[in-house]
Amino acid sequence: MITSVHTRPASLGLLVALLTACGAREFHGPATVRDSAGVSIIESSQPRWTDVAGREIFISTENGRAVMSTPLFARNSSAVIRDAAVFVGDQVTLVHHGWMDGSGRYVFVSPWEEVVLVGTTDDFSDEIDEPVVRIEEVHYLLSAVNEAFPRACLNTNDLRSVFAGVRPLAASPGDERPPSSVSREDRIYRDPSGLISVAGGKLTTYRAMGEAIVDRAVRRLPAARRGGLGPSRTANLPLRSDGDLDRASFEAQLCERFQIQPNQSAHLVRTYGARALDLLEEARPEEHRPIGASRNTLAEIAWSFRTECPVTLCDLLERRLRMAIFAVGQGLPELPLIARTAAAAAGWDEERAQSEARAYNDAVRRRYQIVASAAARSAA
Repeated sequence: MITSVHTRPASLGLLVALLTACGAREFHGPATVRDSAGVSIIESSQPRWTDVAGREIFISTENGRAVMSTPLFARNSSAVIRDAAVFVGDQVTLVHHGWMDGSGRYVFVSPWEEVVLVGTTDDFSDEIDEPVVRIEEVHYLLSAVNEAFPRACLNTNDLRSVFAGVRPLAASPGDERPPSSVSREDRIYRDPSGLISVAGGKLTTYRAMGEAIVDRAVRRLPAARRGGLGPSRTANLPLRSDGDLDRASFEAQLCERFQIQPNQSAHLVRTYGARALDLLEEARPEEHRPIGASRNTLAEIAWSFRTECPVTLCDLLERRLRMAIFAVGQGLPELPLIARTAAAAAGWDEERAQSEARAYNDAVRRRYQIVASAAARSAA
C-alpha cells in the first residue's frame, strides 16, 4: 500500500513530525539533515519514508494538497490593485451578481499595506497543481468594485498583480452545492497506514487545525516516546513578541540611522518588528537601498536566507518577500540584481543564479499575471 501526501515546503517540518509519530521509521533520498534542540530537520525536495511494515510513504513538496480521501477543490482568484486607484479605509464586503451563474457572491475589498486586495472568485476546478487567473475573473472583480465605487473607473492598468489558490473543501463525493455553500470546517482523517491528515479549514484557522492534528499525533505516540509532551501550546504563543515597541518612533530611528525611505522602514517594522534593527545592522550599507520602486530592501534577501530557509529564488520572492504579489513590476526589472544578491547569500554559482532567475520570470508570467479567456484559449 502506498500513501501519498502533497504539501507546501513550509509544512514539511510538521509532516516529518507527524510521520514519525505515526510509525514512519526510515528516510531515503538526497537531503540535508540538521539538528536543532533535539529535533531532526530534514531538508529535501522529494523526501521518502518507509514505515515499520516496509511500506513507502511519499511526500511531494510541489503541490498544496493532502491526498487522504476525495475532497472537492475550489479555485479562488484575487486581484491586487495599487492603492491610489481606489481608497478604502477598512475592509468592505460587497455582494455582486455578475458571476457566471448570475448568483450573488461576496467580494472583499481589503487594504493591505500599499495595495488593495479584491477577491475572491469561487468555482470548482481541476487546476490543482498551478491554478491561473483568467481574464473573465478579473473583469468580474473589477466590475464589482466599479459598481460600488463608480469614481474608481478601474481597469487592468490598475492591477499590481493577480493570484489564484486552491481550497480543499471537506465534502462528500457527489456534493452538488456551489463552492461558496460548502462548509469551510476542517476534518481530520487517519489513513489505515497510520498517516494522519487534515483537509478543509481556512487560512484564519490554520493554527487551530495545527493544534488539533498535533494533539492527535501526540496521543498516538507510545507512552515511552511521548515523554513529557502535553497538549499543544500554540493558542498561547504569539507569532512575534515586540513588547512595548513604539513603531512610529522606531521607524523614524531606522530612517535616520540607516538613511532608508519611510516606506522601507514601515515595511521592515511591520514585517520583522524589533528585529528590523538586526537586519539592517548585519547588512552592508549598499544593501540598505530599496529594490527598485518596491517597499523591499536589498538587505532582506540575505536575511531571509539566514533566517527563513528559502530553497529557490521563487521560494524567496513569492513566499518570503512576496514581491511577486506586491512589488511594482513584481521584481522583474531588478531580477539580475536580485539573483546576484541571492546567489551570494545562498552560495549559488553563476549558472544556478541564471537558472533561478529564469524560473522566477516564468513563474510570474504563469501565476501572477492574467491568462487568456477561455474562448481565446479554445481558438488557439
